Amino acid sequence: MNIKSRILQGFISLSLLGLTVMNAQAIPLTMSFSINGFSAGDVNAVIKYDADSSTHAIDSLTFVDLSIGSNQYNAGDVNVDSSGLGLSSSDFSLSFDPTDQTGTFYSGQEQSAFQYSQSIPEPATLALLGIGLTLLGSASRRKR
Repeated sequence: MNIKSRILQGFISLSLLGLTVMNAQAIPLTMSFSINGFSAGDVNAVIKYDADSSTHAIDSLTFVDLSIGSNQYNAGDVNVDSSGLGLSSSDFSLSFDPTDQTGTFYSGQEQSAFQYSQSIPEPATLALLGIGLTLLGSASRRKR
C-alpha cells in the first residue's frame, strides 16, 4: 500500500470516527453538588447519567453517590421521575433544571435550592483521541 492510499485510509477512518461521535444519541453527563445545614446532615452528591445534551432530561441513570449525613444512596436506591428532571427515594427527592444548572432538594419538611456543576466530554477531545489513534495505527503499519 503506498503512502497516498494510507493517508486516504486514515482520513476515511477519521471521518467515520467523527460521524460516529456526532450521531451519538446520548452523551454521558456528571452532576455534582453539596448542601450544608439540613437537620439530617450535609448533602453531597455525584450523579452520572446519559442525556441527549447538557440541557435535556435524563435518558438513563448510570451512577449515584449521594449522602445525607451518614445515609448513603446509590443508583439502585433512587428512581428517575417521569419528566426525567428529578430523582427520588423514600427519604428525599430532588428536581433540577438543566438549562441553568439549578435544582431543589427536599428531605422531610426541609428544602434547599442548589446550584450544580456539570462535566461534559468535549467533541474536540474525542477528535484528538481519534487523530492520535489513527496516527498510531499508521505508524505501526509503516514499521511492518
